[in-house]
Amino acid sequence: MCIRDRALKKLSVDSLSNLYPHPLYVFVHYSHPPLIKRLNALNKKCIFVNVGRGNSVDEKHLIQILRENKIRGAALDVTKEEPLKKDSALWSLQNVILTQHTGGGSENETIGKIDFFLSNLKKFKIISIYTLSLFYINIGISHFISPDFFKVIMPPYIPFSIFFVYLSGFFEILFGLMIIFKKSRYYGASGLCLLLIFVFPANVYLYHSYEAQEILNITKEGSFVRLFFQIPLLVLAYWHSKENTSKKIDLISIIIFIPTIIYFLSLSL
Repeated sequence: MCIRDRALKKLSVDSLSNLYPHPLYVFVHYSHPPLIKRLNALNKKCIFVNVGRGNSVDEKHLIQILRENKIRGAALDVTKEEPLKKDSALWSLQNVILTQHTGGGSENETIGKIDFFLSNLKKFKIISIYTLSLFYINIGISHFISPDFFKVIMPPYIPFSIFFVYLSGFFEILFGLMIIFKKSRYYGASGLCLLLIFVFPANVYLYHSYEAQEILNITKEGSFVRLFFQIPLLVLAYWHSKENTSKKIDLISIIIFIPTIIYFLSLSL
C-alpha cells in the first residue's frame, strides 16, 4: 500500500463521516511533506501568496508564523471564510495584504475589459442597422397592403386618415432604406425620430379606444405596453443618427435593441 493510500485509510478511520475527503484537505494534511511543514520551512525573506483556495491553508498556523515574523509576509486573495470576519487576526497584521477574491485584477485591467466589451458592441451596431431597416421597410409596406389595419388607430380628429396612413408608410420605407447607407444614415435615422414622434398620437388613441383594441384583437394592457416601446425606438433611431456616441448610449441601445425587436416581431406573427 502506497503512502497516499495509507493516509486516506487513516483519514477514513478517524472520520467515518468523511470517507471521500476533499482533495485540498488531503493535500494540506497528508501531502509529503504536509503544507504546514512547508510553511515552517520558509525563511524570513519569503512571502506567502495564496490566490487558490482559502481552505487549503491552516490560517491559525499562518497567523502564528506571521506574528513571530518567521516569514516576511503574506498576500491573501482568498481566505477560509469569505467575507473575512471582522475579528480575524489577519486584519491587524501589518505584514499581510488582503484582496477581495479579485484574482489580481487591477483598475487598468477592468477598464480594458470594458473597452473591449464596448468595442464588440459597436460591431454589433451594423447588425441592428440592417434589422431595423428591414423592420421599418416591412411595416411601411404593410401600410399599403393593409391600410385599414392602420386606419383603425388613427385619431378621429385627424382628417384624411387614409392619406396619412399611406404617407407614414412611404416615409417608413424611405427612412428604412436611408439608414442602410452611411452617407444618408444620419438623415434617415433623424427622420425616423421625427416620424416616431408624429405617429405617437395613434398609439395613445389605441390605448384609449376599446373599439380599436377589439378590431385589432389587442388587450388594453398590450396597448399600454406598446406606448412605452416608442421610447426605445426613439433611442435606437437617435443612436444610428450619430457616427460617434457615448459608451453609455452604445450600451443602452444594445440592451434595448433585442427585446424591442422581439416584441414587434411577436406582434406580426
